[in-house]
Amino acid sequence: MSLTIRAPTSPANYDHEVIYNPNPVSVCGIRQEPYRTGDQNQPASMANYGRCQAIRLTSCRHIVGRECFALWIKKHIDTCSFFNHHVPQVPKPITDLGDLIDRVFDYLCSTRVFAFLEDLTLQMHLAIVKPMLVNALAAMHE
Repeated sequence: MSLTIRAPTSPANYDHEVIYNPNPVSVCGIRQEPYRTGDQNQPASMANYGRCQAIRLTSCRHIVGRECFALWIKKHIDTCSFFNHHVPQVPKPITDLGDLIDRVFDYLCSTRVFAFLEDLTLQMHLAIVKPMLVNALAAMHE
């Protein structure tokens, strides 16, 4: 049995195909700008500067901008940017212990548990550390 934890930090973790010549009227759903056009081997033109590369997610067939999707999945794990429906990751076998540790750490950092702990740490800081600093500063000025 192989463990297949994947950190959802890259479009490469999701099955997709690159669209080199998208419909000219198609726009990235997040940036609302036309997609980049042309072959990957062509030099970048000024017309393509700052534009997303169009990709089609295999599971739902939606076309999204690769760069915007990369940002989207960091906050909305395993969801399509169109309708928030589930987008499965492509499992990749873990090859060694270091890879396992990296993936588990990345996975935990991207879950709601980590966000909860981060919020809890901030609340503790505001409740404990901040008053201590205020008192210390007040004592210094007396």
